[in-house]
Amino acid sequence: MFKKLLVLSILSLFPIGIMSSQGSFPPPQKTDLIIDQLYVKVLQNIPKEGMKVRVVFVVKNISSYPTASSLTPDGKRNCPTGCFIVRLNVLRNYPSGIYTKLYEDKCKPLRGGESFTFYCDDFVKIGTESKYQALADFLNWIDESNEANNEKTTSIR
Repeated sequence: MFKKLLVLSILSLFPIGIMSSQGSFPPPQKTDLIIDQLYVKVLQNIPKEGMKVRVVFVVKNISSYPTASSLTPDGKRNCPTGCFIVRLNVLRNYPSGIYTKLYEDKCKPLRGGESFTFYCDDFVKIGTESKYQALADFLNWIDESNEANNEKTTSIR
């Protein structure tokens, strides 16, 4: 009987302990950047050579906090307004080879929920496959709530 009362009293206290610990810590106030979209569209087919393509990628701040509020020391030094570097890499003759830089640019500061679109033209030879990798905050100027979701890949043949 005593064991049952002890267990019941402990169980009744447990949820209160969880609620009080959750209530004492505010949610993180950090930006979270993602590659929202990444796609390749064919601009021109060139017979016996390949195709001219446009690689489009959209960077989005999925948090409600602006990039300027989550700057790292490098970000404060390099762009105190909250801008950051995006990069597009290409891997030719996928799956062999290594990624090389195709395009790199500075993204304007993003408010919460805001996005920005980038694009770059490329040429894919007949019989080859190119894999594209878009990276948001390439130099890590923004301290994010999730640093593991800044990349997306796609390919075209």
